[in-house]
Amino acid sequence: MEEKREIPTLAQHITECFNKAKVAKVPIEERMIRNLYVFKCKYDPEKLKSIREIGGSEIYLPLGNIKSRALKAWLTDIFFSSGEPPFDIEPTPVPELSSDLEDMLKEEVSKQIREAMNNVQILQQLSGGAISMSDVLPSLKMSIRNIEDKARKKIYEYSKELAEREKKRINDQFVEGGFYEALDECLLDLALFPCAIIKSCVPRKKKVFSKNREVVEKIVPTYNRVSPFDIFPSPSVSDFSDWVIEILHLTPQDLLNLRGIEGYDDANIEYIVGLYGDTGFSISENNRSERFSLEGKKIEYYNLIDVIEFWGSIKGELLTMSGVDIGVEVDPDEYYEVAVWVCDGVILKATINPDPLGLKPYHKASFIEIPDSFWGFSLIDVIFDLQQGVNAISRAIINNAALSSGPMVERNIDRVPPHEDKVILPWKIFDSSNLGYDSSPAYRFYQPSLTAPALVQVVAYFMKLADELSGIPSYSHGDVTVGGAGRCLAEYSRIVTIDGYKKIKDLKVGDLVATIDGSFTKITGFYPQPKPEPLYRIYFSDGSTVDCTEDHLWVVLNEKGKKLVKTVKELLDEGITREVNCKSSKTGKKTIYKWRLPKIKPIKFPYKGVKIDPYTIGYYIGNGSLHKGYVRLCIPDEYLDDVLNRIPYRKNKPLKGKNSGKSVYIGIPTIGVFIKEYGLDKIKADSKFIPKEYLYNSEEIRLELLRGLIDSDGYVGKDGSVCFTTTSRQLIEDLRFLVKSLAGRVYRILEIEEQEKEFPRGKICRTKKAYKVYFRVPTEVISYISKKQERYKKKSIPYIYIREIEKLNKEEHVYCIKVEHKSSIFLCEDCIPTHNTAVGLSMLMNNASRGIKEVVKNIDRGLIEPTVLRTYYYNVINFYGYDEEIPDLNIKAKGSIVLMEKMAQAQKLLELLNVVNNPLDTQIIGVEGRKTLLEKIFKNFGISIPFRDDLEEMINSLQNQLNNYVQNVQQAKPTEEQTPVTEQAQDFRKQMLGVGG
Repeated sequence: MEEKREIPTLAQHITECFNKAKVAKVPIEERMIRNLYVFKCKYDPEKLKSIREIGGSEIYLPLGNIKSRALKAWLTDIFFSSGEPPFDIEPTPVPELSSDLEDMLKEEVSKQIREAMNNVQILQQLSGGAISMSDVLPSLKMSIRNIEDKARKKIYEYSKELAEREKKRINDQFVEGGFYEALDECLLDLALFPCAIIKSCVPRKKKVFSKNREVVEKIVPTYNRVSPFDIFPSPSVSDFSDWVIEILHLTPQDLLNLRGIEGYDDANIEYIVGLYGDTGFSISENNRSERFSLEGKKIEYYNLIDVIEFWGSIKGELLTMSGVDIGVEVDPDEYYEVAVWVCDGVILKATINPDPLGLKPYHKASFIEIPDSFWGFSLIDVIFDLQQGVNAISRAIINNAALSSGPMVERNIDRVPPHEDKVILPWKIFDSSNLGYDSSPAYRFYQPSLTAPALVQVVAYFMKLADELSGIPSYSHGDVTVGGAGRCLAEYSRIVTIDGYKKIKDLKVGDLVATIDGSFTKITGFYPQPKPEPLYRIYFSDGSTVDCTEDHLWVVLNEKGKKLVKTVKELLDEGITREVNCKSSKTGKKTIYKWRLPKIKPIKFPYKGVKIDPYTIGYYIGNGSLHKGYVRLCIPDEYLDDVLNRIPYRKNKPLKGKNSGKSVYIGIPTIGVFIKEYGLDKIKADSKFIPKEYLYNSEEIRLELLRGLIDSDGYVGKDGSVCFTTTSRQLIEDLRFLVKSLAGRVYRILEIEEQEKEFPRGKICRTKKAYKVYFRVPTEVISYISKKQERYKKKSIPYIYIREIEKLNKEEHVYCIKVEHKSSIFLCEDCIPTHNTAVGLSMLMNNASRGIKEVVKNIDRGLIEPTVLRTYYYNVINFYGYDEEIPDLNIKAKGSIVLMEKMAQAQKLLELLNVVNNPLDTQIIGVEGRKTLLEKIFKNFGISIPFRDDLEEMINSLQNQLNNYVQNVQQAKPTEEQTPVTEQAQDFRKQMLGVGG
């Protein structure tokens, strides 16, 4: 056999690079081997040995396997179910054309402009100079602008045709070159390995039928999945910007087929095949035998030839010293991006990188990307510790169940004869004696405790935790019971509707409820729950409370201001308070509340006409009365002018009452009749209230009402705080809602008990119970009394915090609603913002989609877009002639778009089911009415369902056979409407002739 050749310097350099990368990759490969064991549902040899030393069950719960297959199925559905390419190609917003076409376009535009100028000159001549250039200049500018706009539009339309043509070409190459098969294989790699890798646009010979039905070979760009075990990146980078090595496993025939292709060394190929064609050649790899065993390969029959494929930058001097020809003239001092094959020190291939930008043909994506790292995290990496945990608990469950299945027995050998059979059987009689006066029992029985049920709960908790960590919910692989559809409020909970407060049980689909931005949104779902459920009471820092179930959702902000959606149970589990450093505290710590609610905007109740000016009625409620049919207001002397200037009615002369002190009475004779209509004529001080017409009116009406209250019985302190005092509890409640509906904050309500007060001359008066409410609203003007307004300081409204959560010792009927607003938030008791109900799978899908969105984005950005881009560059080099227009393209992967469309469609279908699944409709509106209703509903949801023409006959037949079992009722299948695709390609030069048309 021929002696082994001297190893070129280039081959030595590449082998050294491989050895460095192999050492750096050891921990990554150990992780990949570990994950393969998880996917195969096997313990690694070391773990299995330790289990067998202890004894007992060797059960392996297939959590990682199930989640991995679920991820693969989910991603397959996203990327392949639509039948459309997972990418789109469009022209850039301002597409560029070649210089020839640009020049032609400019000439055409100039021609149109010259014609317009000529027309202007003709008009001037015909008018004898009556029409000047300044007269027609605006029209001329508009005409020129229209010409340019039409030209740009035609450029864009032409660019769209070029982009569509390129999209079809690339999709055809993807089908022919195996891209979709490679992408499908990579989807499982995301679950198992730190990254998934595709190799793109590798030209290979492929046998095809010619037009003459002869088998011929042609070069096609191919795409294949690269095993993460076979890729060895430079240890110094996080991407493919430096060198990268792939280990190729080739048959002798694979190598021989490369002879005659430019860049390959035929003699060296034949040398390697002659040397290792029968025995194979393997490169020393980490964990090689263990890997092949897990992949199901018999290593003893593995006789392929391993080749190092190097992609990277090599100095020209090294290329020259090794005597390789890369197809270009080499400068010893320059660096060249090359592709080199090395097998056992022999160079089989050395070519310049065909990519015009020097990009490597590899693209990668991870389940979770790690910044500044080549390798990310796989799905199994994320849940590996949970897999270990559920395995340990599962073994404990089996072992405990086995040990507790029967008693353990202690046998007193001094009392039981040695020949006695050691078997415990029912009704067995055995003989014993009292040797040595031993009176202890001959047998003692011990029953081990069964702890398996408690351990099962721990496994269930771990499985749920795996849903959260992985973003792959249990419903995606068979368990549709996860999560439930609770998220309910107690039946007596009040909701802010467009007409004011209503109990949740009295709402219906279509009602308008207030939401966080102050607008009103429709209720799209109403779900009374079938049985009473345990309740929790949420206490807020402003004194509000809400009663709900433990899975009711709350939108909260954490200490960093990040918006989160949490159930009551999650809030309890994570704690309501947290400790922070505090220098003024003796312990150096203080406890603060952890969760705050997002702020709301003032509620935009629609304007309703009122019969009395809102400021006037506010002042009347605070400090007025009805006397002999006319309104009488008590106004302090110092505030008289400020108040009278705001009251738009004719007023009587001021009068001094016997007990008015430094105040006067002002009579208003014209509005007394309206005071009676609002029911405010005969009320006493402790029964005052705000009429609903004002409380649920526009923001301007409510603010004016509030200013009237403040100017009557309100107080603005020197620190700018606002306070209102009254003896009416109802007025306090109305004022509380008024303030909160204006996005204000009620700080405190102070109750002042009844007390006796002694006046001069020994007169004693008993005061009534009173209330003081302290609050703040986001307005510049709180009072029209200058003294009060000067003290007022507008400040930002503080957040409302969750102060406590208490489980109530009662169960109540509960109700869920779903709203149309994009925030999924509506306002309940005391204008507290709370979250939508979760309607079964829709909520689960929305939560899960947060995790899957990131994975899909990684695939779009890491695999699909760069592969399309590299294929486009390949086409530019190989298919575009110098006289052919090269399109200015924008490449966009569609995985994320498809995911959103699927989520939206699933949401639509779930909403549709909620709408149509109501048997009462048919009883109310009849069968024909039900049909009409359903047709409109399906149309609104964008779903085409043909209804039976013989609907009435069918129903009559069913009614006649009501007591019989109806079989084989065939439903009409929906027909798919196909939109024909028309080709609209037109000759560009002809289009240019009509630019100015």
